[in-house]
Amino acid sequence: MSLRRRALIAALLGALGVVIATGIVLSQFSATYATSNALRTRITPASDAVEALVLAQVSASASLSDYVLLDRAASRKDYVRQVDRAQVLLDQIVQRLDAAPEIRPLAEKSRSAQDAWIAADGTPVLKAMDAGDSDKAKTITDSKAAWTTYAAMTQATQDLQDAVDDRRLNASTTLLDFLRVLGVMLLLAGLLLLGLLLAYYLGLRRWVLNPLTRIRGDLQMAAEEPGHLHPIEVTGPPELESVAVDAETLRRSLVREIDEAREARSGLAQDAPVADSLRSTMTPAPIDLPAGVRLSGRMSSAEGVIAGDWWDVIECPHGLFAVVVGDVAGHGAPAGIMAMQVRTLLRAALASGAQPDAALRLAHQALRHSRTFATAAILLIDVESSTLRWANAGHHPALLIGSDDVTTALDPTGPLLSALDGQWSTMQTTTRNGDAVFAFTDGLIEGMTHDGRSLETENLLVELLAIPAELRSEPSETLERILASMREKNSNWTRDDITLVAIAFTN
Repeated sequence: MSLRRRALIAALLGALGVVIATGIVLSQFSATYATSNALRTRITPASDAVEALVLAQVSASASLSDYVLLDRAASRKDYVRQVDRAQVLLDQIVQRLDAAPEIRPLAEKSRSAQDAWIAADGTPVLKAMDAGDSDKAKTITDSKAAWTTYAAMTQATQDLQDAVDDRRLNASTTLLDFLRVLGVMLLLAGLLLLGLLLAYYLGLRRWVLNPLTRIRGDLQMAAEEPGHLHPIEVTGPPELESVAVDAETLRRSLVREIDEAREARSGLAQDAPVADSLRSTMTPAPIDLPAGVRLSGRMSSAEGVIAGDWWDVIECPHGLFAVVVGDVAGHGAPAGIMAMQVRTLLRAALASGAQPDAALRLAHQALRHSRTFATAAILLIDVESSTLRWANAGHHPALLIGSDDVTTALDPTGPLLSALDGQWSTMQTTTRNGDAVFAFTDGLIEGMTHDGRSLETENLLVELLAIPAELRSEPSETLERILASMREKNSNWTRDDITLVAIAFTN
């Protein structure tokens, strides 16, 4: 069974268990909440109302007796108020416990008994007192009928209170039972969740972690073993088996590559120092740049370690320095050897104080009898006077970008270097604080995007202008950003040698 199917089954079983447990807990919670709500909003207020009813009836009787004995108007008012209050309380009790069949008859009985007491005692007494016959009022309130109806009223109210208290006690007991069951349900749900988590962990460990550990162990042994011959065991569910098979295939391919490399190493042992020496020769030597200027360059070859592209920085007389970017047609060792010859002539000419156009004419001598050709751009920089002189032999124009993003192309000043004769001239411009110059070879921009469009200088310029001016003052950071963005755009990045130089003026 695949890992995905196992995970799906485990997830479905876990979800089913959680749904069932949640349903049981919610149903029990609903019952508990309903009982608690009834106890809080109906039964307890009804019980309080019955207690208030008992007190109102007793107070009404006491106020009536006080009125008969002392003839105080306040006692009569209190009697009337307590009787009215008793009627309201009876209505509230019936309203709150209307669904309880045993309560309504008892409430009606208490109401009838109260009405009988009022008819036998309260109403006649008030009439006698209104007539000024207090003796008659005393006789009525002390009569057997008055006492009998009063006793019947208090007994009926007591029966009502006992019934409400019983209902309140039963509801409280039921609520406690529900709470106990709810607690047990929550405990069981928690245990179920813990069980599901444990089962998930055990399944994960058995189906994923243990096979991955075995595969990792085999990979480590294969990596550490001198010949990388330790096989990677196929284990685990189908997905991990595929990983193990791919890893074993990769190991075998690496072993074959190592064997082939070992066989070729002896053949390269004699030639490698020569290639390394050529590459070292083409690497610019560090110089002390004048204050207020920063420079950085990058070069990568399309084949091996020797490229037909190069860049150079040369210390010149009178505090000047020159930056050269060149490109010999083709790539690999033949182009690299020709690039070294052209570079050497340009370096010698500029170091002796020659102007850029004169240096190009001297380099042209190296290609007069060659079947190849080269392009080159020379930038001669005088920081003291803020001038930049350049000569360009058929090379892509370098780009001078100001801090205000205004761009000047340092266009060719003559044809490319080849067996054909040509004339070159030197041009001049000024530089300001915040300016930056970018020189490059065609490998950076000549290619196709992933959607089939040709890359052009405009694509590079868009990327350069997207870099904030303050970051363009850091040439190394600028080059990293440009190389990363152009590489992402180019569908065949390694088709040609690539060289890029950035210069920033910070005075």
